Amino acid sequence: MDPTICATIMHPATGYLQLRLSQPSIGAVLELLNLYVQDGYEVLSAFLIDSSSCLRLPPEAFDGQPIWRPMLQLKLEWQQVLRVQT
Repeated sequence: MDPTICATIMHPATGYLQLRLSQPSIGAVLELLNLYVQDGYEVLSAFLIDSSSCLRLPPEAFDGQPIWRPMLQLKLEWQQVLRVQT
């Protein structure tokens, strides 16, 4: 099962919208929701669902900015920490 976000978003001009977005990776599905924010939507609620869990996401985390750079930075930091510990 691909990571999926179920979200309620709102645009001042068009009103509320319920979304179900799926992508091959968590980063990609988060980016997709951020594209809606870039277009003027506000995230009211969001849940990340994968094959084994459902996680409520903080709406304020979606600011319309690309998320791949911070995720890559976290990945690099974790890799460095794991390298130091071994």
